[in-house]
Amino acid sequence: PLTLSARAARHINRIAEKEGVTVRLRIAVSGGGCSGFQYEFSIDKDGVQPEDVVIARDGAEAL
Repeated sequence: PLTLSARAARHINRIAEKEGVTVRLRIAVSGGGCSGFQYEFSIDKDGVQPEDVVIARDGAEAL
């Protein structure tokens, strides 16, 4: 299972405070062919989509 560490939660919450809006860490994994999986991390301000899985800790969320 995927978990959000306390340190990651603090970092996400700091970004949200700095931006002045709700933000979430979006994690995406795609097939990379011969090189294996490709991992993408971005800050999401658009909100939770129906297909998202939400992982929460200390007020921070990752999708």
